[in-house]
Amino acid sequence: MNNLIGQIITALVTDENEDAFFVQKDGVTLKLNKEGLETVPEIGDTVEGFAYENSSRELILTTFIPKSRVGHYAFGEVVETRRDLGVFVNIGLPDKDMVVSLDELPTINKLWPKPGDRLMIALEVDEKGRTWGKIADEAIFRSISKAAKPEMKNENVEGTVYRLKLVGTFLLTDDFYIGFIHPSEREAEPRLGQMVQGRVIGVRPE
Repeated sequence: MNNLIGQIITALVTDENEDAFFVQKDGVTLKLNKEGLETVPEIGDTVEGFAYENSSRELILTTFIPKSRVGHYAFGEVVETRRDLGVFVNIGLPDKDMVVSLDELPTINKLWPKPGDRLMIALEVDEKGRTWGKIADEAIFRSISKAAKPEMKNENVEGTVYRLKLVGTFLLTDDFYIGFIHPSEREAEPRLGQMVQGRVIGVRPE
């Protein structure tokens, strides 16, 4: 079962009731809700969709494909925080938000993301079958970023804070440039996931 959760799969329609179809993949049965289906399948058809476990611990197949999946990173909006657990991120599913563990968050609580902030996450399934949000690391942000141009100096930019360090704050702009805010250039340290605005005062080769 764990190898299906968080993945795009093709499953066989085997049964239905008034509200849902039931599909099977590798001996595992998942529920496909009828509401919102653009194409209604028949028994014996195959359906491609995203497999996940909802908040009621039901195995669900949905034809909506979220951008955040196992091995695929995308931004999602923070919708809730729990100091004993972490933060909940909406990736577009109607009945499941993904938890980013407090182990991945700053040790200082005031620097945790707040509702409305956003995090770039992929999904990760543990040995108990639980799905977690995994925050993208530096290598991921470097791989999707673009090289800044000298003429960007003095431009106003907006971006999302993705890394907090003693030397300063790193962000990814809306245009996929990596920015750095030195502590001397900010009024207060931004939160992880916070959207910030600023002005480019210098451009470096990296």
